Amino acid sequence: MKAILTTLLVVLLTAQLIAQGQTPRLGLPTERIAERLRIKTGIDPDYSPTMRPYPRGLVTRLALAADTTESLLSSMDERDIRYLLLDNNDWIDDATAYLATGERNYDRRYYRRVYTDTAQLFYTTVMIDSAGNTAAPSQAEPSAGAFGLFYRTPAFLYETDGPYFSLRLNPLIQMTGGGLNMPNNDILSYSRVGLALRATIDDRVWVSSSVTTNNLRLAPWVHDYEDRYGVVPGFGFYKTYAFENLGISEGYDIFDAKGEVGFYISRHLTARLGHGQHFVGDGFRSLILSDFAPNRFYLQLDWQVGRFRYHNLFMELSDEAPGGRDRVLDKKYAVMHHLHYHARPNLRFGIFETVVLQRQNDFELQYLNPVIFYRAIEQHIGSPDNAMLGIDARWDIARRYSLYGQFMIDEFRAEEMFFDPQGWWGNKFGLQLGAKAIDVAGVDHLDVQLEYNLVRPYTYSYRDSSADYTHYEQPLAHPLEANFGEVVLNVYYQPTWRLQLSGRLIMATKGFDDDTTNWGGDIRRPSDTRERDFGNETGQGFTSDLMIARFDAAYQIRHNVFIDLFYLYRRSESPLTEYQYDNFHIGGGVRINLAPLQYDF
Repeated sequence: MKAILTTLLVVLLTAQLIAQGQTPRLGLPTERIAERLRIKTGIDPDYSPTMRPYPRGLVTRLALAADTTESLLSSMDERDIRYLLLDNNDWIDDATAYLATGERNYDRRYYRRVYTDTAQLFYTTVMIDSAGNTAAPSQAEPSAGAFGLFYRTPAFLYETDGPYFSLRLNPLIQMTGGGLNMPNNDILSYSRVGLALRATIDDRVWVSSSVTTNNLRLAPWVHDYEDRYGVVPGFGFYKTYAFENLGISEGYDIFDAKGEVGFYISRHLTARLGHGQHFVGDGFRSLILSDFAPNRFYLQLDWQVGRFRYHNLFMELSDEAPGGRDRVLDKKYAVMHHLHYHARPNLRFGIFETVVLQRQNDFELQYLNPVIFYRAIEQHIGSPDNAMLGIDARWDIARRYSLYGQFMIDEFRAEEMFFDPQGWWGNKFGLQLGAKAIDVAGVDHLDVQLEYNLVRPYTYSYRDSSADYTHYEQPLAHPLEANFGEVVLNVYYQPTWRLQLSGRLIMATKGFDDDTTNWGGDIRRPSDTRERDFGNETGQGFTSDLMIARFDAAYQIRHNVFIDLFYLYRRSESPLTEYQYDNFHIGGGVRINLAPLQYDF
């Protein structure tokens, strides 16, 4: 496996490439703004909207294209576009040229960088016509900044641009405290500090990296999750600490790092090698791949030919919970491909396939083929792996609404599912149906999302747990794992450019397992230990009801600097005492260049 990756890396580095961009951290405003602009303008972006995070270069193209569209944009929409351009100003040069020429490998003789300082660190991009005259610059000149060095533009602590190299540095900070966990009156706190870096080299290669040190005091159900599975949701290795004299009984100390290097292999093919997360889908949840589980090593290939978008994802996962052991953790692997057809700018269909495998820490080389049907390979080598497939779709209507859905099949028999349904345990599937509406009732930036998710018992599990759909004992898809039904309502309102308000209501019914039974709710348990073959239904076992109500207010005092307030109420009613909760939390803090840390499960 290492030799193959090394060879591929050499090939990529020697190709003639033009970069399309790093990907921003999941959960920042970029995704929400890009989503609104796509629906409101009807623009079909060059990237696949279902694969998140989005490439910065292609988001910049979307922003510039939206800025010139004939669609009626409000002043708030214009501020949204400005936000994207400020946040991705290192890609305006490439995006402007592409929009003007329609080619990724545009003729740079007709685009010129005009430097704004004697050290030639900062520049604007101007277009040169056939007569040699210059057109308007595509980005505003930077200011002098603090000490002539920092925050030359609003989005970056430090930035530099040269003919062959660009660099951006930013702090990552979140300080949240004062949260109350009733009735125990425990203090919750998030302390996260770090640094983010991104750079481009020769317009051929881009890199991004971020590190944070995290000190967390979390909610009771998150503590219990850690006690149960030996993991902190969303993270890998961690340490615990306690300061009894300060009333802190247990906290978590976590060092977290992400990194990616990307290349353009050709005009229509991009490769990324990194350590991070993905989210596949248009919804609040994903039944394919989400960002709930922690960072993982991956190789990603993105293809674009006409109306087709095709993605390959090769991931190395851990088969165990992280610990302090002085040995390499057992590994397993996942391979996925996802093909989208954009029938029209507002209508998209997709098919996907995923296989999870374990080969005693070796990779099955046959899965490296990016254009073969994985299920055929899985059967050809003896069906030893966990294969899943499915479809997804999205339809944007009247530049105001969007309908979307996913349907994934882990295993099924047509006879048992359609002709003689008897609740066979092997009919394992998941269903998502959702709708979004922007500018509801004509109110600018009042957006609503309604989503329904259902996953049958034993879905994502495997016969001996070696190829279950987890990483570090955490589900790769939905945080409720399997054997549940869920309704999610999200409301987002931005009354002013700086003030962002959001509310969320989650109602779910899930069937849990106790220590001696397997009703299909815990995907880590081998499916061979199931309670029965027939008569299975969603929510079986120890049926529990979950309700989460959340309200967030964020005030942006400058670019990506937020003052946060939140209220969260969570109630879980279950016949199992370990799943009974009735808590609410109130908190607030400051956040810089980070998405809020939320545990809405």
